[in-house]
Amino acid sequence: MDDNLVLNAGCGNDPFGNVRLDLTEDSFTAPSRRTSANIYASIEYLPFRDKVFKHVRCFHTLEHCKNPELALTELRRVGMEVHLKYPVSHKYSYLIELITLLEYTLYIFTKRRPVLYLKAAIQQFKEIIRWRERYGDHKWYISIEGQKLDRKYGVPHEYEVLLTSSERKVQFIPI
Repeated sequence: MDDNLVLNAGCGNDPFGNVRLDLTEDSFTAPSRRTSANIYASIEYLPFRDKVFKHVRCFHTLEHCKNPELALTELRRVGMEVHLKYPVSHKYSYLIELITLLEYTLYIFTKRRPVLYLKAAIQQFKEIIRWRERYGDHKWYISIEGQKLDRKYGVPHEYEVLLTSSERKVQFIPI
C-alpha cells in the first residue's frame, strides 16, 4: 500500500483524491460540468488490488448503485478506511435546494457583490429544475451502524460514517 493513495469513488466534478473514479465522463452534479475522474469504472467492480488505498471517499454514490452491497464490499476491499456520506432522504434534498436558492436571493440584496450571488441563484434555480433528474434515480435508503446525522439549515441532510476494519450492521432498503 502506498500511504499517499486516496480514492475518490463516484467523484463527479470533485477534484479530491489523487485517484478519482467515476462511471462515465458526464458528471451528474451540474449540466455544464464534466467529471474530474481519471479512471472510469463501476464501484461494484473496482480495478484495484486489495488494500491499495489508505483512504477511500465515497460521497452520495451508493444510493445510485444497482448492487450497493457489492459496491460497499469492493470499497472496503481496496481501502484501509472508507469514508461514506449518503442522503437521509432525497425529499429533504429538494427542500435544501429551495432554501439555498432563497439564501442566494437574499444575498443579492444584502451583500457587496450582488452579481456574484445573482449568478449563484440562477445556477441554483437550474439545479432545482434538474432535481428530479439528479435525485430521481436513488434506489436505496441506507442505514449503517454508527452513522452521524448532518443537518443543513436545520433540515436532516445526510449521514456520514467512517468504516475501518471493524464490522458494522448495514442495511440497504429499496425506495
